[in-house]
Amino acid sequence: MSTEAERPRVDRTENAGNMAENILRGPNREAATPAQLVERLLKGSPITTNELNPMQITNLKNIAKTSFMATVVGIACFPIWGFADSQADEKISGPMKGLFWRVDWSYMKEKRTDGAYLEDMKKNLSSNSCLGGIFIGFGWNDIEPKPGEYNWKFVDSVVELARRYGKPYKLSVKAGIRTPEWVYNEGAQIFSYKKTRGARGWIKNPKESHIPIPWDPIYLKYFKKFIEQMGERYSGDYNCIAVTISGINSRSAEMHLPKGPEDIREWERLGDYKGKIVEATGKLTDIFADSFPRQQLCVHLAMPIKGMNTELKSILDYGVKKYPERFTAQDCQLSGKSDQSQSVIYQLIHDVKDKVHHGFQNVAGWTGDGLRDQGSLEMTVLNYIGVDAEYLEVAYNDGMNQDFCRRWVDEVAKAKQMGYEEYKASLIQNGKYVDGHRVKKALRQRRRRLFPQFQ
Repeated sequence: MSTEAERPRVDRTENAGNMAENILRGPNREAATPAQLVERLLKGSPITTNELNPMQITNLKNIAKTSFMATVVGIACFPIWGFADSQADEKISGPMKGLFWRVDWSYMKEKRTDGAYLEDMKKNLSSNSCLGGIFIGFGWNDIEPKPGEYNWKFVDSVVELARRYGKPYKLSVKAGIRTPEWVYNEGAQIFSYKKTRGARGWIKNPKESHIPIPWDPIYLKYFKKFIEQMGERYSGDYNCIAVTISGINSRSAEMHLPKGPEDIREWERLGDYKGKIVEATGKLTDIFADSFPRQQLCVHLAMPIKGMNTELKSILDYGVKKYPERFTAQDCQLSGKSDQSQSVIYQLIHDVKDKVHHGFQNVAGWTGDGLRDQGSLEMTVLNYIGVDAEYLEVAYNDGMNQDFCRRWVDEVAKAKQMGYEEYKASLIQNGKYVDGHRVKKALRQRRRRLFPQFQ
């Protein structure tokens, strides 16, 4: 894939580098405004780390390392918070590669206490050479529980480790059921539904949940503001290479919306819901693209509502055509239970694999998941190399398991060396190949037998 031509780098000097270190030393001071910081910088007065967050410190260091005049012009023209890494303007971020470790606040559970996840991460990142990067996931309501009040502590802590250990990272915010309640108080329209299917299949006694109507203008207004804040904080970080295009979702960052029989009748009552979803997705794609002008824009493809095959292709085509250098198509249902080559999302990925970057997220984990069956590693690898995938996002426990990570890396290397057809033939010969059509037929029969009321 082609990339934008690199822009000339600004010359750097040893004196400017020393100045950057001196600026960040000194006694504690009260918080200063951007104008005051500029004045003190020009006078050579110290600015302390207490006055800046970690991202501002990093960005200020990088700017100070440029020529003195470039620093003065940059500070005069832009607010301190919006400083970009000097490398950010040089070229578009490279694609995600290899194993990306999913570090998601939603799934931390007991590891949230006392920052236990940080100790896990330090040990793993310092010794697991198989990890290519980090997926940082969180809910909108985790960060902005009240309007305009942001708590970036979790994200900042993982970003700091990513930088320390030289790992690129991807940011992924969930809206849907993770939309803060104050957004509805501001007037965003609610879509109420009952989740009738889960990881184990149909749910007999579903509980009611609610999400904002995806095209509601009040919801989009506040989510846009949040995305912009996120972009101001992280888009200038050279290690930040990708962001998920989210907002059309219910429980995850995938494009799933409530799609039960009752839900579809409610969508129909709202009128032209398919066209409105396509339009809203285009708006969100542009919002993320503007807020993260250098990063890869990753869409987690899924069927929003049954019967939207044409619309889903339109959503994909929009990103491919408008952002060919930065668009990344992802399937979050990679499984080793059977050959997935005939699934709708897999086919969409296959159709654009030579046009944009693309990759997968596992449907389940191999270690410590307990909810769903990921299937065999070999069949997962077959589906992975079937579209020449560039990366795989793995569950937290899988990323912590260095033996698994090594097995995955080695098996992918082996499969790529053999080629898809030869590798598939070897699985057939060894009795490890599972036909997808046969599995789907068996699953449909089982569902009819166990849950006739939902058919």
